[in-house]
Amino acid sequence: MGSVISDLFDAVNNNHGDKYMLRKQLNQQHDDIIAIGANEKQKTGKTPYWVQVKREKIGKELSKVRAQITALPVRASKYQTVMKEGMLPWFLQRAARMGWKPNKRPDSQELAKFKRGQYDRQRKRGASTDVQLITMVDKTQYRKDEALSSSADFFDEAAKGWCHLDREDWRADYGAV
Repeated sequence: MGSVISDLFDAVNNNHGDKYMLRKQLNQQHDDIIAIGANEKQKTGKTPYWVQVKREKIGKELSKVRAQITALPVRASKYQTVMKEGMLPWFLQRAARMGWKPNKRPDSQELAKFKRGQYDRQRKRGASTDVQLITMVDKTQYRKDEALSSSADFFDEAAKGWCHLDREDWRADYGAV
């Protein structure tokens, strides 16, 4: 979604960037003329007439540009967008054309593991022949063997029997690398 918003910002900037630039320049001129007027007022005691006229002229131009910008249906920055009412369907269609999918987010590790287990159980239920079932069991056994390669079996005197220790558990218990 971030890339969709950034792309919308680029499109708005290409189409209406001159209005935003003019507004920025007029705001700067307005601030400058106010500062000049304040300096003149401090020197002479009153604001010169030409400063008041210039300020009003810039104010009128600025209000025209602001009205044009306010009339735009969408305003965007690189990180957010503000739309007028009724523009959301248009924006979502634009996002869909760019490849965005609603409600699509990456799974957490636990959810992915759960989904994998569900998928395996569904496949086993749907296995039509013994060969397919044996193939699935072999794949599961291979994954189990891979997991066991990161673990070790040892004889525990206290428990009087063989115990299984996973490397991750051992690291957590003893803090070794």
